[in-house]
Amino acid sequence: MNKILAGLLITGAAVAVGVVAAKVIKSKNSEPDYDDDDMFDYPDPYDTDEDVSFALSDELDEADADKAAEETDADAEAETVEEEAEEEVSEDKE
Repeated sequence: MNKILAGLLITGAAVAVGVVAAKVIKSKNSEPDYDDDDMFDYPDPYDTDEDVSFALSDELDEADADKAAEETDADAEAETVEEEAEEEVSEDKE
C-alpha cells in the first residue's frame, strides 16, 4: 500500500513539474524575437483632415416629405378598411 501511495505522490509531483515547466517555456517564447510594429506604421492615404460637408437639396426634402405623407395616408386608409372589416365580423356574430 505504501508503494502505491509513494508512486502516486511521485507521479503527481512529476506532472506538476511538467506543467510548470511548460508554462515557463511558453511564456518565454510568447514574445517574438523581432519588432514588426514599424512594418505596419505607414500613413493612411484616405485619412485627410479636410472638412467634408454634405449639402441636401430642397428637392430631396420635398420628395421625402411627399412620400411620407402618401405612406401616412395609405396607413390611415388601411386602418379604416381593417376597422370596417372588424365591424362586419362583429355584426355577423350578433
